[in-house]
Amino acid sequence: MQDINVTYMNIKCIALLLMASLAMFSCETESSGDVAQDRIFTNYELIYLQDEDKTQAKAIFTFGTATGTRLQLAEGAIVTFNDQPIPYNSLLGMYELELSGLTNSGTFKYVDLENKTFTNTVQLRAIGFAATVPSKIDRSKSTEITWTGEPVGAGVSSVVATVVPNNLGQTKLFIEADEGAKTVILNPVELLKIDPQPAKLFIERKDVPIIQQASSAGGLLTASYRAASVSVTLE
Repeated sequence: MQDINVTYMNIKCIALLLMASLAMFSCETESSGDVAQDRIFTNYELIYLQDEDKTQAKAIFTFGTATGTRLQLAEGAIVTFNDQPIPYNSLLGMYELELSGLTNSGTFKYVDLENKTFTNTVQLRAIGFAATVPSKIDRSKSTEITWTGEPVGAGVSSVVATVVPNNLGQTKLFIEADEGAKTVILNPVELLKIDPQPAKLFIERKDVPIIQQASSAGGLLTASYRAASVSVTLE
């Protein structure tokens, strides 16, 4: 077992690589029994979805790096969240446990085939839309979205506003990652790429604290809180 103390920039680079790998994900998987145990990269996420009032605990194992081949744990290895085994989703090539309601903290525990145990605790930070969110958004102007809850935190932390119009192909993301920020701006450059139409507006806080325990390959730990969406009209 190795305690990991990764720099901010290393974590940020790994997070960006991971997002890219998820976008290009294929169903190629291997068994964790076919690789060196200290070369297994671990990625854990705890996410609360307020619209559905459910919490998901997710774990992805890859070979070598965040973008490596996905691994299914061989018999004898196990991953749990709050001591509850996380089932494997063969369609997505990941481990996913769904819990009713809000679970705002918990502990992931992974035991590899060499009986080494890696324990990581994660805490969610709530977020929600302020009452000032407009019901109509002028696409030709900047729109400031204010949230309730803590500002953007230190390290790898961000708040993401997502505009999901009826035409899903025109979905746009707006990210605020400056420490101490309390609002996110919907800029007209991106808004004008969306046709006038009804839409859903989402806001999500994402924190990526330094992983506490991982193999020599490293890992990621993410805490995500997605607030209840609001309906808006894009004009």
